[in-house]
This record gives sequence, C-alpha cells and structure tokens, in this order.
Amino acid sequence: MKKLLAILVTVALLVSCVTAFGVYAAYGIEVTELPVGVYPESEHDYPHDFHHRWIYTHPTEAEGLFVTFSEETSLDEEYRYLEENGNQYVTYDEIYFFCRVYNPWDDFVSYRGNELSGKTVYIPGNQFELTMNTDSEGTAYGFSIDRISVEPPEDETMIRYHVNDTEKVGYYGCFGDGEAVIANAKINGESGYAFSGWSTEPGGESGYVAYDTLEAGKIYDLYAVWTKLMIEPEDTFNFSNGSVGYIPPADDNYYMTDEHFDMMIGNIFKNFGLGPIPGPIFAAVISTFPSWEFNGSCYGMSASVFLNYHGIDEFLKVKGAEHLSEIRPDGEVVSMVNYYQAQSASSYLCENLAPFPGTAVYSEQLKNMYETVKEGNPVLFSYYSGKYLIESGHTVVLTGAFEDASGNKFVVAYDSNYDYCSGECHYYRISPDFTSISDSYLSPRDGGYQIKGFNWTADYEQFTAFDINGEGNPLVWYKIFFGHIFYWMQTVFSAVFSA
Repeated sequence: MKKLLAILVTVALLVSCVTAFGVYAAYGIEVTELPVGVYPESEHDYPHDFHHRWIYTHPTEAEGLFVTFSEETSLDEEYRYLEENGNQYVTYDEIYFFCRVYNPWDDFVSYRGNELSGKTVYIPGNQFELTMNTDSEGTAYGFSIDRISVEPPEDETMIRYHVNDTEKVGYYGCFGDGEAVIANAKINGESGYAFSGWSTEPGGESGYVAYDTLEAGKIYDLYAVWTKLMIEPEDTFNFSNGSVGYIPPADDNYYMTDEHFDMMIGNIFKNFGLGPIPGPIFAAVISTFPSWEFNGSCYGMSASVFLNYHGIDEFLKVKGAEHLSEIRPDGEVVSMVNYYQAQSASSYLCENLAPFPGTAVYSEQLKNMYETVKEGNPVLFSYYSGKYLIESGHTVVLTGAFEDASGNKFVVAYDSNYDYCSGECHYYRISPDFTSISDSYLSPRDGGYQIKGFNWTADYEQFTAFDINGEGNPLVWYKIFFGHIFYWMQTVFSAVFSA
C-alpha cells in the first residue's frame, strides 16, 4: 500500500539514469591505467561518443586525496531525448567517479556542465577511477586537473565530517571560496541507532541537517548525532513488504492457510457476535480477504514487529528463531503476516484518529503521538498521502524521536519497505507547532510530502483478543475500545480548550 508517488519518482529517476548508462555500456568503455602520479586528462575539446575511464594511483599511501579541477573544466550541458528500437532514453555528457565522494555511502557521483570547474573533490584512499561519457552532439573543453594532494587547498571552505569516531575525519566536503552546504547523506546507523543530524561538538545535540549552509571561508568540524531506537534491527523482518504477495503459495493475493483463515473468522464471531459491531457482516466481508489482489502487507508486518516487541512472539515460537531477522519468508510466515494484516480493521476502532489536517484535534494527536514515542513507547502509525481511508495508506512502527535546533520534531520508523536491519530508517518531520507532519524519506529533511489523515496506537492488547491460537479474551478488546472512547473525549476537550 503505498508511497505510489515516491515509487514513480524513484523509477523515473532510475530510468533516466540507467537507460543512459545502458546506451553507453553498449558502446563499451576504454580503460587507461595511468603510471603512478600521472594525472588523468581529456582531449580539449573532447570528441562525441567518447566513453573512457582513467585509473589514477597516488605516489604515496593516503587516507584520502584532494583533487582540484581546472577552471576550464566544462561539459556540454544539453540533455537529448532519443529513441532507438522503440525505446526512449536520455543522453548527456558527464564525468563520474567510482569511489566514495562527498560522503562514505555514495559509490557513484556524477557531474555535468560546469559543476567541476575549479572544484576540489575529496576522495578517500590513494586511488580513484574517473569516467567520462559523451553523447553524439555538443562538445566543450572537457577536464584537466591542477592538483592532487593529501592536503586541502589553502583558504578552502571545508566541512570535516566525523561519523562514528570523534577523533577521525570520515570524509570532507570542499567548497572553494563559497559557503558550505551540508551534504544530504543517507547515513545508516550502528545497530539500534538512527542518524539525527550534526553537532559542532562531540556528544552535542543535533543542530544541523542536510542542506543547511555555513559561512564561507572557514573549516568546520561536524559530529554525527545518533538517536537510540527502541526496537533493535535484529528484532524486525529481514524481507520486504513488496515480496509478501509473491512468495509461494501466494499468487499476487493475501494467502492464508486454512488454519489461520478459520481462526480469523472464529475470532470475529467470538469478539463481535454479541456486541455492537455486526459480526456476521464483518465476517462475510473479511472472508474474501485471501482472494484480494495484493496491495501490500505493511500493516501486517508492522503489527507483527510491534507485537513482538511486547512479547507476543508467535513468529519466533513457530519458526524456532531467536530474532525476527532470522526468519525466512515461506507460506506459513506469509499467512501469519496476512493474519495480522486483516486485524487492521478490528484494531482501527481502538486507535487514535486524526483524519483532518488543520484542526485542533489533528495537532493534539500529533503532539500526543510524538510525546508517546519520546517517552519510550513504540507506536503503530498508519498514514495517508491522499483521502483518509479512501485512498491507500501506509503503516510503520515508530521506534525513536528527537528534536532539532529549529524546534522541528522527528520520529523514526521501522518501515517494511526499507532495510531497517541494515540501519535504514524512515523519518517523519513534525512542525514545531504540531500543525503538520511530513514524510521525510531517508534523512531528517530529505524531500517528502505532507501527510494528510493518520491514526496511531501505542496499545497492543486489542490484538490479543484475536490471538492467532484462539486463546484471546473478548473482554480485552472492549476494555481497550471503551477506554479509547474516553481518551478521544479527553483529546477533543484538550484541543478545544488549548486552542
């Protein structure tokens, strides 16, 4: 379910890049391994359809190299949209490195136009590979290099980033005589931690994030700030939400075993048969669930991680595992995920609702949710980029919270679409006045869109009434349900009288 817009944008970007590289690869790339200490340089002006890679090795061992390009360095800036064998693709002239430039998580950085003119680039290690690709039209000077050194140029505006070691520089950002711009680095934390910004002193609070600017003419030391997460990476699934509907015997549907399906229907009648909710109607609707076209099981995966945190460890018992990350998906695992996916309907009535942005209740719910996470309680968070409940939404587990120097609040999540097991978190930014929350994708201020309606809960007991082994107590669900109504009334009262 979800983030369709983000997926489309990502695909579009990948297509625009990959298709161009595919065209270049078809022509082949010539490689020149230069004698030690000899600088790479293109022809001036460079030819069309030129695809070449230079391998440079520095004469001495070095932790990193400062490579300064000449002022003349330039490429033709035109993008060209071509068609070949019925396929459209984009071509352009570019220079790129196969190394870790700017930050230690990018193996590939591309430059076009005049972006390298007079610029210094820091490259870890004492060797790098520089590749130049040009298309069939337009030309310019190309590139030449004035200086390669283990020391930065004099009077260089520079940021020294300290990532995991306060005594060691992880990488450098060089900006000539201009202002410094903090890199948009997707930083994966160590186990159980999320990157939450940069501080100007070791152990300090987060004061800067990506795209913040710093005064020109200085050298800055920035230290990564980390937020401890409540749920360890090893206690989450090591497979993605998108794969659940296609793992045999699932066939683009919500596969469930007969045992789990019968338990789901039985629990519906047990919990709602005599209550205010029309159990038979609910059961009749949900009985078709396994045949629905697969549209994601993010709620089921998130609920499973959320419940595992609270000691409801059915996955571990069934699979004999110590941690969720050890579990490999099969038909039984998929069925259990979808069992909890179906519980989104019954849990919804016990969750805190904020359907309308711009209202006092919406702000109050945002504040309550943030403070709940900040106090050390994981939250099951479902949200919508479009119309609340009508358009598809997405569900994550909020596992950490922090605040930046500008008063923005952030919550960090396990997201079944991301590789949380490897430290990849999903960030959400809440405005200082709690009037809005934005999906910030992979880093504290990285793009994103404003979230519309949402619902959340830090309670887990309502799920136990639908115990997968049939041992649930219906009274528990009603206790949470009626307690939730009282909480809702408190929230409305607080929102109205504090507005």
